Amino acid sequence: EALQADLNVSLSRMKQQLPAYISARDVEAQTRDEYLQRAKYAFDHQARVLFETLAAEEQKHFVLLSLLVELLNQEPVAPQHLRSSPWDVSQLDDTLYDSPGR
Repeated sequence: EALQADLNVSLSRMKQQLPAYISARDVEAQTRDEYLQRAKYAFDHQARVLFETLAAEEQKHFVLLSLLVELLNQEPVAPQHLRSSPWDVSQLDDTLYDSPGR
């Protein structure tokens, strides 16, 4: 079953939470970078793969939070913006997340 966004969410309330989304995005970037650093210095192949996998997951979170912050910074924010690319997260795939430096 596909996940569907709830477009009835109060966008004004989401805008009030913008500082929290920015902080969360920054934490995701820091965590991603930490995992990449650990992967770089891992002696064991399995440990390196694990850290790279964790970094890729953190990158996904970073990208989604970045899109949310960008959306909420637009004026005005309207529900129809959520239905069109790049806000339609159903259109996102792993190729978007391949670059941890994004």
